[in-house]
Amino acid sequence: MTLKQLWKSVTAVLSACVTLGLFACGGDNNNTVKTEYIEPNKAPVYASISEETLKNDYKTFYFDAVSGDDENAGTSENDPKQSLSEVAEIIAEFGERYPIRLLFKRGVTFYGNLKLSGYEATETHPFIVDAYGEGDEYPVIHGDGTSATDVGTLDKANVVHIQEGNTRVLNLEITGSDSTRGVYIFPRKGGIYENIVVDGCYVHNVNWNWIYDFDPNDVDPDAIDPEVVTPTKPANRYRRLFGGICIFTGDISNSLGAPVTFRNMWIQNNRVEEVSHVGINFYNYWTNRPGLGYGYNKYVDDTTNHNNYETGVGYFPMENIVVSGNSTNCTGGDGIVLASADNSWLEYNVSLKSNYLGRAGFWNGGLWVANVRNCYYQYNEAGYTYLRHGSSDGEGFDIDNTCE
Repeated sequence: MTLKQLWKSVTAVLSACVTLGLFACGGDNNNTVKTEYIEPNKAPVYASISEETLKNDYKTFYFDAVSGDDENAGTSENDPKQSLSEVAEIIAEFGERYPIRLLFKRGVTFYGNLKLSGYEATETHPFIVDAYGEGDEYPVIHGDGTSATDVGTLDKANVVHIQEGNTRVLNLEITGSDSTRGVYIFPRKGGIYENIVVDGCYVHNVNWNWIYDFDPNDVDPDAIDPEVVTPTKPANRYRRLFGGICIFTGDISNSLGAPVTFRNMWIQNNRVEEVSHVGINFYNYWTNRPGLGYGYNKYVDDTTNHNNYETGVGYFPMENIVVSGNSTNCTGGDGIVLASADNSWLEYNVSLKSNYLGRAGFWNGGLWVANVRNCYYQYNEAGYTYLRHGSSDGEGFDIDNTCE
Protein backbone atom coordinates (compact mmCIF):
# COMPACT_ATOMS: atom_id res chain seq x y z
CA MET A 1 0.00 0.00 0.00
CA THR A 2 1.36 3.44 -0.90
CA LEU A 3 1.46 6.32 1.58
CA LYS A 4 -1.29 8.03 -0.39
CA GLN A 5 -3.52 4.96 -0.18
CA LEU A 6 -2.78 4.59 3.55
CA TRP A 7 -3.69 8.23 4.19
CA LYS A 8 -7.00 7.79 2.34
CA SER A 9 -7.81 4.75 4.48
CA VAL A 10 -6.98 6.57 7.72
CA THR A 11 -9.05 9.63 6.85
CA ALA A 12 -11.98 7.41 5.84
CA VAL A 13 -11.90 5.68 9.25
CA LEU A 14 -11.65 8.99 11.11
CA SER A 15 -14.55 10.40 9.12
CA ALA A 16 -16.69 7.37 9.99
CA CYS A 17 -15.81 7.69 13.67
CA VAL A 18 -16.87 11.34 13.71
CA THR A 19 -20.12 10.47 11.92
CA LEU A 20 -20.88 7.78 14.51
CA GLY A 21 -20.11 10.17 17.34
CA LEU A 22 -17.27 8.04 18.70
CA PHE A 23 -15.25 11.19 19.46
CA ALA A 24 -18.05 12.91 21.36
CA CYS A 25 -17.10 14.48 24.71
CA GLY A 26 -17.60 12.29 27.77
CA GLY A 27 -18.03 9.14 25.72
CA ASP A 28 -21.72 9.84 25.07
CA ASN A 29 -22.27 8.66 21.51
CA ASN A 30 -25.53 10.62 21.30
CA ASN A 31 -23.63 13.93 21.44
CA THR A 32 -21.79 15.42 18.48
CA VAL A 33 -18.55 17.31 18.63
CA LYS A 34 -19.08 21.07 18.57
CA THR A 35 -16.56 23.58 17.34
CA GLU A 36 -16.64 27.00 18.96
CA TYR A 37 -15.01 29.99 17.26
CA ILE A 38 -13.64 32.58 19.65
CA GLU A 39 -13.11 36.03 18.19
CA PRO A 40 -9.52 37.22 18.87
CA ASN A 41 -9.11 40.25 21.09
CA LYS A 42 -8.30 43.37 19.15
CA ALA A 43 -5.00 45.08 19.80
CA PRO A 44 -5.29 48.16 22.02
CA VAL A 45 -4.49 51.57 20.60
CA TYR A 46 -2.59 54.33 22.31
CA ALA A 47 -4.56 57.43 23.27
CA SER A 48 -4.56 60.46 21.04
CA ILE A 49 -3.70 63.87 22.45
CA SER A 50 -5.95 66.78 21.62
CA GLU A 51 -4.71 69.94 19.97
CA GLU A 52 -6.03 71.84 22.97
CA THR A 53 -3.82 69.81 25.32
CA LEU A 54 -0.80 70.27 23.08
CA LYS A 55 -1.39 74.01 22.92
CA ASN A 56 -2.20 74.68 26.55
CA ASP A 57 -0.15 72.13 28.49
CA TYR A 58 2.99 71.47 26.47
CA LYS A 59 6.26 73.30 26.10
CA THR A 60 6.93 72.87 22.35
CA PHE A 61 10.30 73.42 20.67
CA TYR A 62 10.98 73.58 16.92
CA PHE A 63 14.17 72.50 15.15
CA ASP A 64 15.40 73.42 11.67
CA ALA A 65 18.96 72.36 10.81
CA VAL A 66 19.08 74.74 7.82
CA SER A 67 17.56 78.03 8.96
CA GLY A 68 17.53 77.54 12.72
CA ASP A 69 19.90 78.99 15.30
CA ASP A 70 20.74 77.56 18.71
CA GLU A 71 20.55 81.08 20.14
CA ASN A 72 16.85 81.16 19.27
CA ALA A 73 14.24 80.36 21.90
CA GLY A 74 12.92 77.60 19.61
CA THR A 75 9.32 78.05 20.72
CA SER A 76 7.86 78.85 17.29
CA GLU A 77 8.33 77.82 13.66
CA ASN A 78 9.76 81.27 12.95
CA ASP A 79 12.32 81.01 15.75
CA PRO A 80 13.65 77.40 15.60
CA LYS A 81 16.71 75.90 17.14
CA GLN A 82 19.26 74.17 14.94
CA SER A 83 21.23 71.38 16.62
CA LEU A 84 20.39 68.08 18.28
CA SER A 85 22.73 69.03 21.10
CA GLU A 86 20.10 71.53 22.27
CA VAL A 87 17.75 68.70 23.23
CA ALA A 88 19.75 67.88 26.37
CA GLU A 89 19.71 71.56 27.38
CA ILE A 90 15.94 71.76 26.94
CA ILE A 91 15.38 68.62 29.00
CA ALA A 92 17.69 69.84 31.75
CA GLU A 93 15.85 73.17 32.00
CA PHE A 94 12.23 72.18 31.43
CA GLY A 95 12.00 68.38 31.66
CA GLU A 96 10.81 68.24 35.25
CA ARG A 97 8.39 71.16 34.98
CA TYR A 98 6.52 70.76 31.70
CA PRO A 99 5.44 68.07 29.31
CA ILE A 100 7.75 68.56 26.32
CA ARG A 101 7.22 68.22 22.58
CA LEU A 102 10.14 68.40 20.14
CA LEU A 103 9.26 69.04 16.50
CA PHE A 104 11.78 68.59 13.66
CA LYS A 105 11.28 70.15 10.24
CA ARG A 106 10.43 67.87 7.36
CA GLY A 107 12.94 67.52 4.55
CA VAL A 108 15.87 68.65 6.70
CA THR A 109 18.79 66.49 7.90
CA PHE A 110 20.06 66.71 11.47
CA TYR A 111 23.47 65.17 12.17
CA GLY A 112 24.24 63.52 15.48
CA ASN A 113 22.49 61.26 17.98
CA LEU A 114 19.27 61.96 19.85
CA LYS A 115 19.22 60.79 23.48
CA LEU A 116 15.88 61.03 25.26
CA SER A 117 16.56 60.81 28.98
CA GLY A 118 16.08 62.60 32.29
CA TYR A 119 12.58 64.08 31.97
CA GLU A 120 9.24 63.56 33.69
CA ALA A 121 6.29 62.36 31.60
CA THR A 122 2.93 60.68 32.17
CA GLU A 123 0.50 58.53 30.22
CA THR A 124 -1.76 61.52 29.53
CA HIS A 125 1.16 63.88 28.87
CA PRO A 126 3.95 61.85 27.25
CA PHE A 127 7.24 63.23 25.96
CA ILE A 128 6.74 63.67 22.19
CA VAL A 129 9.17 63.78 19.26
CA ASP A 130 7.48 64.44 15.92
CA ALA A 131 7.72 66.21 12.55
CA TYR A 132 6.38 69.59 11.43
CA GLY A 133 6.15 71.41 8.13
CA GLU A 134 4.57 70.81 4.75
CA GLY A 135 4.98 67.80 2.48
CA ASP A 136 5.51 64.09 2.99
CA GLU A 137 9.25 64.12 3.62
CA TYR A 138 10.61 63.03 6.96
CA PRO A 139 12.94 65.01 9.16
CA VAL A 140 16.17 62.98 8.95
CA ILE A 141 18.24 62.09 12.01
CA HIS A 142 21.63 60.97 10.69
CA GLY A 143 23.50 59.31 13.53
CA ASP A 144 27.19 59.35 14.33
CA GLY A 145 28.56 55.99 15.44
CA THR A 146 32.24 56.57 14.86
CA SER A 147 32.97 56.61 18.59
CA ALA A 148 31.75 53.02 19.06
CA THR A 149 34.83 50.89 18.57
CA ASP A 150 34.27 48.30 21.29
CA VAL A 151 31.54 46.87 23.50
CA GLY A 152 32.04 49.53 26.15
CA THR A 153 31.14 52.38 23.81
CA LEU A 154 28.19 50.85 21.96
CA ASP A 155 25.61 53.08 23.62
CA LYS A 156 27.27 56.13 22.06
CA ALA A 157 26.30 54.84 18.63
CA ASN A 158 22.50 54.67 18.90
CA VAL A 159 20.86 57.19 16.58
CA VAL A 160 17.77 57.60 18.79
CA HIS A 161 18.04 56.29 22.36
CA ILE A 162 14.87 56.20 24.50
CA GLN A 163 15.55 55.83 28.23
CA GLU A 164 12.24 56.88 29.79
CA GLY A 165 8.68 55.61 29.79
CA ASN A 166 5.72 57.64 28.48
CA THR A 167 7.64 58.58 25.35
CA ARG A 168 6.49 58.83 21.73
CA VAL A 169 8.80 59.00 18.72
CA LEU A 170 6.83 59.64 15.54
CA ASN A 171 7.45 60.24 11.83
CA LEU A 172 11.25 60.42 11.72
CA GLU A 173 13.73 59.09 9.18
CA ILE A 174 16.59 57.49 11.10
CA THR A 175 19.88 56.37 9.57
CA GLY A 176 23.58 55.95 10.32
CA SER A 177 25.96 53.77 8.34
CA ASP A 178 28.41 53.53 11.26
CA SER A 179 25.80 53.44 14.04
CA THR A 180 24.81 50.31 15.96
CA ARG A 181 21.04 50.82 16.28
CA GLY A 182 18.48 53.08 14.67
CA VAL A 183 16.12 53.24 17.66
CA TYR A 184 17.26 51.79 20.97
CA ILE A 185 14.80 51.46 23.86
CA PHE A 186 16.88 50.69 26.93
CA PRO A 187 16.24 52.48 30.26
CA ARG A 188 18.80 54.10 32.51
CA LYS A 189 17.72 52.22 35.65
CA GLY A 190 15.63 49.25 36.74
CA GLY A 191 11.85 49.22 36.95
CA ILE A 192 8.69 49.09 34.86
CA TYR A 193 8.52 51.39 31.83
CA GLU A 194 5.13 52.02 30.28
CA ASN A 195 3.50 53.68 27.28
CA ILE A 196 6.37 53.86 24.80
CA VAL A 197 5.43 54.43 21.16
CA VAL A 198 7.53 54.31 17.98
CA ASP A 199 5.16 54.96 15.09
CA GLY A 200 5.55 55.91 11.43
CA CYS A 201 9.36 56.00 11.28
CA TYR A 202 11.66 55.02 8.42
CA VAL A 203 14.84 53.33 9.69
CA HIS A 204 17.49 52.35 7.17
CA ASN A 205 21.20 51.87 6.43
CA VAL A 206 22.22 51.31 10.04
CA ASN A 207 25.73 49.87 10.24
CA TRP A 208 25.40 49.17 6.53
CA ASN A 209 28.39 49.81 4.29
CA TRP A 210 27.03 49.31 0.77
CA ILE A 211 29.91 49.67 -1.71
CA TYR A 212 28.25 48.01 -4.70
CA ASP A 213 26.82 49.75 -7.76
CA PHE A 214 23.58 47.76 -7.80
CA ASP A 215 20.53 48.00 -5.55
CA PRO A 216 20.40 45.39 -2.74
CA ASN A 217 16.94 44.35 -3.97
CA ASP A 218 18.30 43.46 -7.41
CA VAL A 219 21.05 41.00 -6.54
CA ASP A 220 21.49 37.49 -5.21
CA PRO A 221 23.22 37.78 -1.80
CA ASP A 222 25.76 35.22 -2.97
CA ALA A 223 27.22 38.01 -5.10
CA ILE A 224 28.16 40.18 -2.10
CA ASP A 225 30.59 39.86 0.76
CA PRO A 226 28.70 40.30 4.08
CA GLU A 227 31.92 41.16 5.88
CA VAL A 228 32.27 44.18 3.61
CA VAL A 229 28.66 45.29 3.99
CA THR A 230 28.86 45.01 7.79
CA PRO A 231 32.54 44.86 8.75
CA THR A 232 33.47 42.69 11.69
CA LYS A 233 34.53 44.99 14.53
CA PRO A 234 35.24 44.45 18.21
CA ALA A 235 31.71 45.71 18.84
CA ASN A 236 30.34 42.64 17.02
CA ARG A 237 27.55 44.75 15.60
CA TYR A 238 25.89 42.00 13.58
CA ARG A 239 24.50 40.24 16.67
CA ARG A 240 20.75 40.22 17.28
CA LEU A 241 21.16 43.02 19.82
CA PHE A 242 21.88 45.45 16.97
CA GLY A 243 19.87 46.66 14.00
CA GLY A 244 16.87 48.86 13.23
CA ILE A 245 14.55 49.11 16.27
CA CYS A 246 15.85 47.28 19.34
CA ILE A 247 14.09 46.91 22.69
CA PHE A 248 16.29 45.55 25.48
CA THR A 249 15.88 44.94 29.21
CA GLY A 250 19.50 44.38 30.17
CA ASP A 251 20.62 41.46 32.29
CA ILE A 252 21.53 40.70 35.87
CA SER A 253 25.17 41.62 35.29
CA ASN A 254 24.52 45.12 33.94
CA SER A 255 24.85 48.45 35.70
CA LEU A 256 21.09 48.88 36.19
CA GLY A 257 21.23 46.57 39.19
CA ALA A 258 17.57 45.57 38.97
CA PRO A 259 15.13 43.95 36.55
CA VAL A 260 13.55 45.96 33.75
CA THR A 261 10.32 45.32 31.94
CA PHE A 262 7.98 47.18 29.58
CA ARG A 263 4.21 47.48 29.60
CA ASN A 264 1.91 48.98 27.01
CA MET A 265 4.27 49.48 24.08
CA TRP A 266 3.42 50.19 20.46
CA ILE A 267 5.94 49.58 17.66
CA GLN A 268 3.87 50.14 14.58
CA ASN A 269 3.76 51.42 11.00
CA ASN A 270 7.55 51.61 10.76
CA ARG A 271 9.66 50.71 7.72
CA VAL A 272 13.08 49.17 8.35
CA GLU A 273 15.53 48.45 5.52
CA GLU A 274 19.18 47.56 5.08
CA VAL A 275 20.34 47.18 8.66
CA SER A 276 23.22 45.03 9.91
CA HIS A 277 21.14 42.44 11.69
CA VAL A 278 17.60 42.49 13.07
CA GLY A 279 14.84 44.77 11.77
CA ILE A 280 12.77 44.95 14.99
CA ASN A 281 13.78 43.02 18.08
CA PHE A 282 12.55 42.49 21.65
CA TYR A 283 15.24 40.97 23.86
CA ASN A 284 14.54 40.17 27.52
CA TYR A 285 17.03 38.43 29.79
CA TRP A 286 14.67 38.58 32.79
CA THR A 287 12.34 35.77 31.73
CA ASN A 288 14.38 32.62 32.07
CA ARG A 289 12.00 29.66 32.31
CA PRO A 290 12.41 25.89 32.29
CA GLY A 291 13.26 24.89 28.74
CA LEU A 292 14.52 28.30 27.70
CA GLY A 293 18.17 29.19 27.86
CA TYR A 294 17.94 32.94 27.31
CA GLY A 295 18.30 34.61 30.69
CA TYR A 296 20.28 34.85 33.86
CA ASN A 297 17.76 35.44 36.65
CA LYS A 298 16.64 32.64 38.95
CA TYR A 299 13.27 31.38 37.75
CA VAL A 300 10.41 30.94 40.21
CA ASP A 301 6.66 30.68 39.68
CA ASP A 302 5.61 33.78 37.79
CA THR A 303 3.15 35.25 40.25
CA THR A 304 3.07 38.77 41.60
CA ASN A 305 4.51 37.66 44.94
CA HIS A 306 7.57 36.26 43.22
CA ASN A 307 8.42 39.25 41.07
CA ASN A 308 10.90 40.96 43.36
CA TYR A 309 12.59 43.94 41.77
CA GLU A 310 14.94 44.41 44.71
CA THR A 311 16.41 40.91 44.63
CA GLY A 312 15.97 40.28 40.92
CA VAL A 313 14.31 36.95 41.63
CA GLY A 314 11.26 36.19 39.54
CA TYR A 315 9.84 36.24 36.07
CA PHE A 316 9.52 39.66 34.41
CA PRO A 317 7.88 39.45 30.98
CA MET A 318 6.96 42.44 28.88
CA GLU A 319 3.19 42.95 28.81
CA ASN A 320 0.66 44.34 26.35
CA ILE A 321 3.07 44.74 23.44
CA VAL A 322 1.70 45.69 20.00
CA VAL A 323 3.91 45.15 16.94
CA SER A 324 1.71 46.01 14.00
CA GLY A 325 1.84 47.35 10.45
CA ASN A 326 5.63 47.33 10.20
CA SER A 327 7.68 46.28 7.17
CA THR A 328 11.27 45.07 6.99
CA ASN A 329 13.36 44.51 3.88
CA CYS A 330 16.97 43.42 3.28
CA THR A 331 17.79 42.94 6.95
CA GLY A 332 21.15 41.30 7.61
CA GLY A 333 19.56 38.84 10.01
CA ASP A 334 16.02 38.50 11.37
CA GLY A 335 13.07 40.56 10.22
CA ILE A 336 10.97 40.91 13.40
CA VAL A 337 11.50 39.04 16.69
CA LEU A 338 9.06 39.25 19.60
CA ALA A 339 10.34 37.44 22.69
CA SER A 340 9.42 37.18 26.37
CA ALA A 341 6.07 38.95 26.28
CA ASP A 342 2.64 38.25 27.75
CA ASN A 343 -0.57 39.40 26.04
CA SER A 344 0.90 40.69 22.79
CA TRP A 345 0.00 41.25 19.17
CA LEU A 346 2.29 40.55 16.21
CA GLU A 347 0.07 41.35 13.27
CA TYR A 348 -0.17 43.00 9.85
CA ASN A 349 3.61 43.02 9.45
CA VAL A 350 5.61 42.24 6.30
CA SER A 351 9.15 40.81 6.33
CA LEU A 352 10.98 40.49 3.00
CA LYS A 353 14.53 39.33 2.28
CA SER A 354 15.50 38.63 5.87
CA ASN A 355 18.82 36.90 6.64
CA TYR A 356 20.19 38.92 3.73
CA LEU A 357 23.77 38.92 4.99
CA GLY A 358 23.71 35.69 6.97
CA ARG A 359 26.70 34.36 8.85
CA ALA A 360 27.87 30.99 10.09
CA GLY A 361 26.82 30.45 13.68
CA PHE A 362 23.72 32.66 13.41
CA TRP A 363 20.08 31.53 13.14
CA ASN A 364 17.75 33.94 11.41
CA GLY A 365 14.19 34.00 10.11
CA GLY A 366 11.50 36.37 8.91
CA LEU A 367 8.98 36.85 11.71
CA TRP A 368 9.16 34.75 14.85
CA VAL A 369 8.24 34.56 18.50
CA ALA A 370 9.87 32.92 21.51
CA ASN A 371 8.76 32.61 25.13
CA VAL A 372 5.49 34.45 24.51
CA ARG A 373 2.16 33.68 26.10
CA ASN A 374 -1.26 34.71 24.82
CA CYS A 375 0.12 36.22 21.63
CA TYR A 376 -2.00 36.97 18.58
CA TYR A 377 0.38 36.10 15.76
CA GLN A 378 -1.74 36.80 12.71
CA TYR A 379 -2.17 38.53 9.34
CA ASN A 380 1.58 38.72 8.67
CA GLU A 381 3.52 38.14 5.45
CA ALA A 382 7.04 36.80 5.03
CA GLY A 383 8.82 36.19 1.77
CA TYR A 384 12.21 35.62 0.12
CA THR A 385 13.99 34.79 3.36
CA TYR A 386 17.55 33.79 2.48
CA LEU A 387 19.76 30.98 3.70
CA ARG A 388 23.27 32.03 2.78
CA HIS A 389 26.89 32.21 3.93
CA GLY A 390 26.59 29.35 6.42
CA SER A 391 23.65 30.74 8.38
CA SER A 392 20.86 28.56 9.74
CA ASP A 393 17.05 28.51 9.96
CA GLY A 394 15.98 30.72 7.04
CA GLU A 395 12.23 30.15 7.50
CA GLY A 396 9.63 32.86 6.98
CA PHE A 397 7.72 32.14 10.21
CA ASP A 398 8.75 30.46 13.45
CA ILE A 399 7.19 29.73 16.83
CA ASP A 400 10.19 29.01 19.04
CA ASN A 401 10.86 27.88 22.60
CA THR A 402 8.38 27.91 25.51
CA CYS A 403 5.44 29.60 23.84
CA GLU A 404 1.96 29.14 25.28
